[in-house]
Amino acid sequence: MTIEEFFKRVKEGDVDAMISFGDMCIADEFDPDTIKEALIWYERAAELGSIQGAIRVVNLRKIRGILCEELNDLKGAVKEYNMAVFWAGKILKMQDVPANVMLSAKEEYGNNQYRVACSYYFAEEYLA
Repeated sequence: MTIEEFFKRVKEGDVDAMISFGDMCIADEFDPDTIKEALIWYERAAELGSIQGAIRVVNLRKIRGILCEELNDLKGAVKEYNMAVFWAGKILKMQDVPANVMLSAKEEYGNNQYRVACSYYFAEEYLA
């Protein structure tokens, strides 16, 4: 496949190509700009139903949260962690986790702890 064909697939909404493009963005250089670019493509893939895209979003959002913490940008860190939790919730919905399972977890852990636990669970579960 030529590079032109690859980018055509990305622009046409091929989720595998979008994920590959996101991976390429951060393959050589892992800085805020490349992470931001990768997130764009991972989120687009996730919005089209890709669980792998959503998993990558969760993990990059958590990394961005850690980077914000290191820069003492706590507001930014909270935003990134909340976005990680948001996308982890989308993963639950994509996987059709039964509502009663989600409800019992919420009752056991409380809403906030449940959402944070989901965020960490999915990162470890799928990228181990």
